[in-house]
Amino acid sequence: MGGSTGRGPFNCNHTIVKTHATLRLAIWIGVVGISPQIVMGLYALAGPAFQATFHLPYDLMGLLGPASVFGYGIAALVGGALLDRVRVAPLARVVLLLAMSACIVGGVTPWWVLLAATMVVFGESSGILNILPMVFFSDLYPEDRTRTMARWQLVVSTASVIMPLIIGVLLGAAASHFGEQRGWRVILLGCAPVFVILLALMPRQHLGRRTGVEPFRLKQVIPLVRSPMFLSILILGVLHTAADNSAYFWIILMVKQRFHASPEMTGVLASAPGVAYVLGRFLRSTLRWPLGPLPNIALGSLVGSIVLLAAVRAPTFPTVVVLYGAAALFISLNWPSTLGFAGDRFPTQTGTVLGAVNAGSGPGTALVSIAMGIVSNASSVSTGMLIPPAMFLALSVFAWITHLRARRLGEPTATAAAPGS
Repeated sequence: MGGSTGRGPFNCNHTIVKTHATLRLAIWIGVVGISPQIVMGLYALAGPAFQATFHLPYDLMGLLGPASVFGYGIAALVGGALLDRVRVAPLARVVLLLAMSACIVGGVTPWWVLLAATMVVFGESSGILNILPMVFFSDLYPEDRTRTMARWQLVVSTASVIMPLIIGVLLGAAASHFGEQRGWRVILLGCAPVFVILLALMPRQHLGRRTGVEPFRLKQVIPLVRSPMFLSILILGVLHTAADNSAYFWIILMVKQRFHASPEMTGVLASAPGVAYVLGRFLRSTLRWPLGPLPNIALGSLVGSIVLLAAVRAPTFPTVVVLYGAAALFISLNWPSTLGFAGDRFPTQTGTVLGAVNAGSGPGTALVSIAMGIVSNASSVSTGMLIPPAMFLALSVFAWITHLRARRLGEPTATAAAPGS
């Protein structure tokens, strides 16, 4: 992302994409950033098929379900730091090859433990591929990083609407043709060529080190970790991602248990939060927003927790879909608000800080998913699904406390945004 010669995209005009080379690079990075959603979405929608293939109880599904997110968290921390220090081309090459290999091995393995291992490896690849556009666009458009992240997350959310619908149809068709226990394998193997194509199209000559930003050095780790605001941002990110990821995976199992939902039905359910995220992030990226990042998280999480609880208790499948989408609308700005706030507070350490925030999603999601698996095995998935609404409520309280503390200390808590910027 910009060579050491100083001609990279981070030295271009921050309000427009200045050159055709930068535009091509931005498109490639954007596609790379959303490509892992294909496989991550498959992991979520294929949960019932995994359970049938390997005869797993819910407590073991609590281990398998977050495997990819756990790998994501590990790599996001390392990848974020690396993006502040090394050339991107060799890093991207290795990551794309790992993603391809994980799809192939996961598609043929006869053991769920090995499937879980490949999910961890793919999650690690996904972590770096997701951090790459966050850092790139944060550097390219620094005037309002919350709005920039909202715009990027709008692209991600649009993909998250389309992909579950496609994956649900493909899973249903593959299950009908090959059987439920083989259908998901065919789709997973079919994902491998995506990463081969991205590798072939990689613009190597433009993927150097970050320019215009002092590399983050290891001796800065301790002061950063001791920063109260860094720890607050980390907690905000972990609470949101752990609750959001766990709800996304387990609500599929819940409707399968309660309503015997088909893959096509669960595809519709999985796309509902994507629709809501597109709407919420479109509004944030185009309008002058009245709330700062922290009040936005506090209010959105409070209302979202109440609506998500109603979705868990809904008596029919269509009601679950509608309420789950409504809950997602209120929490749709949590993540871009957290990312933008982090970029504003640590502009010269963006890769490392965003990597750490993303890294927390791995162990956080794993712990929550394991807890939900234990509760679901002892009672029902609907009971286990009570945990995410409780976490969003806790996030609301913590965000408001953090806002009040920052205001008391005289620290800025909102990003100034000009209309139409």
